[in-house]
Amino acid sequence: MIRQVSCEFEYGKASVCFPLSISRSSFLGALDAGDQGRLSGEIAGFNTQKTYEAGAASVRVQMSPGAMSVPPGAHLVTIRAEGYKGFLPGLAASRCGGSAAETAKIGLEIVIFGRPDNKWKDAMHMPESVLRELFPDGSAVEVRFVKALANVQHDCPPQWLRDRLLRLADGVETDFSCDFNRDNADEFRAMLELAGLEPSSDHTADMHVLPADHGDRVGKDELGWWVEEMKLNPRCGASVESDIRDEALNQYESFPGIASMC
Repeated sequence: MIRQVSCEFEYGKASVCFPLSISRSSFLGALDAGDQGRLSGEIAGFNTQKTYEAGAASVRVQMSPGAMSVPPGAHLVTIRAEGYKGFLPGLAASRCGGSAAETAKIGLEIVIFGRPDNKWKDAMHMPESVLRELFPDGSAVEVRFVKALANVQHDCPPQWLRDRLLRLADGVETDFSCDFNRDNADEFRAMLELAGLEPSSDHTADMHVLPADHGDRVGKDELGWWVEEMKLNPRCGASVESDIRDEALNQYESFPGIASMC
């Protein structure tokens, strides 16, 4: 069934400390690229603790029985929400680790790009609130595997996952771009609308847009220096062994998937 109502988003701006985004050209190029296989599944949840601590947001996808085998590691994928025609690109990792019963199930965790800046030049990763609206829990999705990006690595802290995600996005920038004649704001917006997204009526292209981490992740701890990370930044897991760690941050379950990307 085709959904008639699009999900609204606010224009974004990549944070200074975690500028996770891809250019408009790479966004469109990923959509234009051929795929190495397609899977169907359903949304099984949102975000994981380590992904949250790294500063991103994600969807968790449970694949349909009999789906193709997905190698461990990081992948560039595109994903389509139920009821919409268009896809959105994302960085995905297959489920690995956990019990035998868990690993027998094919699952993916995907950080999705689909929040443009107000100049329509870049696409930031999508916040959890929009992910929940576009991909309701239990809804059907289709995933296209575009390219394997990196091998699996285990047991890295959230700070390293943050760096890993940035390097993977840089790899997408290097390998994917669209035709010059297609690299424009109208094409970008059209693809977002096909995927079920449109800018909020309360936000205009000429309004001032603050960084994604405004009021939350701005400070000396975000300058990339280990001393500040260890002293001041519980969200990214730097103080995981410390008594000052904010236990309220432990709001997401562990899903051994995207953690393998770091």
